[in-house]
Order: sequence, then C-alpha cells, then structure tokens
Amino acid sequence: MNSSEFRMTNGGDNMASFAELLDKAMTEVGIGNQELAACIDLEKKEGGRDPRTIGRWRHGEKNKKGEPYKPTRQKILDMIKPLCLKKKGMTGLEECNALLRAVNKVWGLDEDEQQEYFPNLKDEPPQPQSAPPHIDKEPKEDKFSKIRDNIRDQTHIIEDKIQDFVGRKFVFDEIEDFIDTKSRGYFIVRGDPGIGKSALSAQFVKTTGCVHHFNVRAEGISTASKFLTNICAQLIVAYDLDYQTLPPETAQDSGFLSNLLEHISKKLSSDEKLVIVVDALDEVDTTDATTGANVLYLPIMLPTGVYIVATMRRDKDVNLRIQCEQQMFEIKQDDARNIADISERITHALKHEGIQTYISKQQIDNEGFVVHLTKTSQGNFIYLRYVLSEIEHGAYTDLALNAIPIGLQNYYRDHWQRMKGRDEKENREWFDYKLKVVVGLTITKSPISIDLIVDYSCVQKRSYVRTVLKEWRAFLYEDEMQYKEGMRKRYRMYHDSFRDFLGSLEEIEDERVDLMAAKKKFSNTMWLEVFGDE
Repeated sequence: MNSSEFRMTNGGDNMASFAELLDKAMTEVGIGNQELAACIDLEKKEGGRDPRTIGRWRHGEKNKKGEPYKPTRQKILDMIKPLCLKKKGMTGLEECNALLRAVNKVWGLDEDEQQEYFPNLKDEPPQPQSAPPHIDKEPKEDKFSKIRDNIRDQTHIIEDKIQDFVGRKFVFDEIEDFIDTKSRGYFIVRGDPGIGKSALSAQFVKTTGCVHHFNVRAEGISTASKFLTNICAQLIVAYDLDYQTLPPETAQDSGFLSNLLEHISKKLSSDEKLVIVVDALDEVDTTDATTGANVLYLPIMLPTGVYIVATMRRDKDVNLRIQCEQQMFEIKQDDARNIADISERITHALKHEGIQTYISKQQIDNEGFVVHLTKTSQGNFIYLRYVLSEIEHGAYTDLALNAIPIGLQNYYRDHWQRMKGRDEKENREWFDYKLKVVVGLTITKSPISIDLIVDYSCVQKRSYVRTVLKEWRAFLYEDEMQYKEGMRKRYRMYHDSFRDFLGSLEEIEDERVDLMAAKKKFSNTMWLEVFGDE
C-alpha cells in the first residue's frame, strides 16, 4: 500500500534535497535511470515502465500543475533497494534513511527493512524507531518543547500490536480507495473482538507515519481531553504551526481541533492528504462528556483533504454524528479475505520449533495443520494468538488436533476448566489462592502491581501470585511504571473479550471471593498508593 502519499506536506526544497541525494547515490554505484526504473512500478497509461520519471525525480522537475514530483515511500524503497544492496555498513544505511527523510520527513528503515535492504549489516547495532514516526522526539530546535510535552508516545502499543502482522490488504485497499476518491471524510472500521482492529490501526500508523491516537482504557487513555491534547500537539509539530503552547480551550470541545484542521487544509496542495488514525472508539469513557456530543468531540464536518480512520467493535454503539463523506467497513469473520489472512498467519507460525514438534508428534503435515486451525479459529486473530502460543509452549502436546477447542469462547472455557480442574483434584490451590488472584485481575481494566494484588486479594505470599501470573501469562499484558521505590511491573488482562468471559462466570461472583469487598479494598489501596493520605 503506497500510503505515504497521505502525509506528504513538504514543498520543493525537500524534493530538491531528495533529488541531490538520489543523483549522488546513483552516480556512486553506477546505476542509471533505465536500471533503476526496472526496480520500481512506474506504469504509464499505455502500460510499461518509464525511466524518464526517474530523471524527473533526479533533477527536481515539476509536473503539469507546477508542483514537484512526489514519489511515495514504497516507491522510494523499491527504487533505492539496488542502491542499498551495493552499499555496506552504517554509511549506506544512513544514506538510505537520508533519502527517505528528504522527500517527506517519513521515518527511516525499521529493523525488518534494515535486514532486507542491508543483509550484510550484522555486526552493527540496529537503529529502530522509538518515537512516533512523524515526530522527532529530540529536535535540534526547541521551538515546540512545551507542545511536545502533550504528545503521547504510543510506540509500545504499536510495536505490540504489529507482532506477526500479516495481510489486511483488502482493508488497506478500501481505505486507500476512500481517500483517493473522496475529498474528505470518516472511514470507520468495525469488527468483532479479536478480529484485529487495533493491529490494523497500528500497522497503518507504522506504514504511513500519520498522526494517531490509541484509546486504551486499561492504561487510562480513554477520555476526550487526552485525545484532543495529543492530536492537537501532533498536528502543530508535524505541520510547523505557530504555537508554542496549547491554548486552555484545547480539551474543552472540538473548537481548537477544528481550527487546526481548517488551517492545515488550506496549506495542503491538491495531492496532499492529512490522515488521522483513532483506534478503539468503543473504549472511550464518555462519563464527563457533554450530552449528545460526538465521541471524543470529533468534528461533525472535516475540511477538504482531511480524513479520519477510526476503529470500533461491531457490537458497541458510540455517538458519532457526521455531516461529510463517510464509509462504514465491517471486517466479517467469515469473509474469504479475512480467512485468507488467518491462514497466512498460521503459515507464518510454522517456522517455530514448538509448532513443528507438535505437528510431528501428531503425525500430520503442515497443510493439514493450517487448514484445521483456520477452521477452528472462526476468523479470529486473538484465538490464534492464544492457541498458537499454547501449542508452541507444549500445553497441547498430548492433545489431538481435532480436540483443540473451536472458537474463542470455547477456547476460554477450555482453558478455564483445565486450570480449575487440575488444581481442584490436587490440593485445592485453585480455591485457596489462584481464583482470588484471577478475580483480582478482572476487577479493574487498569494495570496493577503485585503489591496491590497481594494487598487486596489477601494472598500474602508473592510466590503464589507470581505462580498465577506465570500460568496465565498468555492472557496478560505486562508493562513497567516508575514508583517512588523504582520501576515495578504491572499486569492486566490482555484483551477485553477474556475479561468479559471471566466476568460472566458464576464462580467469579459467588465462590470464595467477595467481589464487591475486593473492589472497595482495591479502590482504597490504589488511592493510597498513588496519592498518599491527602
């Protein structure tokens, strides 16, 4: 998907810099327009490739509208690959990244791209991106230092979500077609829990470097104020707008955001687009929102050249009134294109030793394994995340392929019974402490430390708590937070669908655990830990 064209906002000076760098690199390695054109899809209207386009880029020529030619990021990558392969070491990598940044300020090569474009670069340390791709977190100038304080670095979310990412071309194509054919508007992606909506958002951001905001209720990122300050700050920095601080009204409503979008819209040339990604509208906390207001105070109307790509669960409704172009796109679990992506994800997992060990022991072949899991997944990627992990780590060693649970809910139920049944038969560890810890993890959607789990669950032995966390690691998201005593690990349920499943179980409510008392104790303990005795 050639989506970097969505965020090309620079003028001729950057293109001239790109042309100079490209000309120098081609001269150094002895590659001409014809050879380079063969490496990139530059189709003319009548078909075939046109090496003259390379010449136009090299010499900074302008199109019929008097604007510089602007290749997309993917075209740049395809074009400079033969240059990269003839370079060695960090010098070549730096030159490659310079070419990318010169044309449109997009980020340099990530680790996977470094391995592909510089296969001989093994002994030198990688240079992965640690900041949002469109924003320099350590600028040479201090012009936006106060503005940058409001930018939320969500790189950890993006990197987590795009692990083992595959496919989704059919969705990206729909988004690209909407942006190409509509002058502005909202593109809303809907789907069931676990179908990969957040992963889609993360991959889109990773690919395009666009302005973005991920709502994550578990991390307390779920309010309109957090969205507005984050997005407005990103826009100011990315488009070099004349603000040193955010005005007080930034987070009150959509007024300031709408003003920024109108201002940016007037600066965009005819082929420039501003795309904003907003993930998980269904996780937004609307408790303090004005009655009848759009979720996150999203603007009812978008100006020309401005697009918002958002995601939300199919079974949730949010208040969103739109008076401009819009498209709702639902990813259906039984869609043939979704099923093809599921198969590709399973095929990708065949490289793992634990998967091959299981296949060998069950005396099946790779194809049979892929076909069967594709069916049992019922088109759900979270199901694959859990089941493939269980297979890889030996949990299903003695379980026949046709005995693996079908569908996400059945998998949850099977895992619950396996954990509960094993401990009930042995020494009642399940009811003595394990259930209490699991319940503790369902009480809140926020990450909590072992100290808090110990305190309000009355499971005093940390070793017991760690045992449960280890056994349930496939369902947990782990992060670290700075406390007065230093960094501490915190844990929460990875996906809402599993928390919802646990919350529906009668024994969570009834057996051996006073849930309401635990909630009250949790609230008091959390308050004391964070705010003290104030």
